[in-house]
Amino acid sequence: MTLDLPALESLFIGNGSFGDAMAFSVTNVESLSSIQIGNGCFNSVSNFLLQNLNKLTDLKIGSNSFTLEKNNIGNNSNRSFKITKCNNLKSIIIGEYSFSDYSNGFTLDNLPSLESLVIGNVGCGSWNFYFSSFVIKSMAN
Repeated sequence: MTLDLPALESLFIGNGSFGDAMAFSVTNVESLSSIQIGNGCFNSVSNFLLQNLNKLTDLKIGSNSFTLEKNNIGNNSNRSFKITKCNNLKSIIIGEYSFSDYSNGFTLDNLPSLESLVIGNVGCGSWNFYFSSFVIKSMAN
């Protein structure tokens, strides 16, 4: 899924949406401040990218989204996750089992306002990014 909506302020995706989409890329949407994705969405997406979203402050993704392995883990080296150059992004919340079969990298880059990163649930197996490398860089202003 590629969006080209320059005036979009908020993106809400309901539960079970876009199961067959192959990519999720949101870039250069200057007015977008919030993204909320429900449970069980975008299961077939191989590449997740958020880039140059300077007003984005919040990202929330429900459980079992962006994974073919519902309530389980997988190891798919063709699946990657990247958020970069989102200067005002303060909060990222990812529910349990989302991205559980992504193994080609988890990258956060150039997010100087990031205050909170919550992945899965504390105290239980959430399996997010289970086989993936984890890279955080260039977080300071």
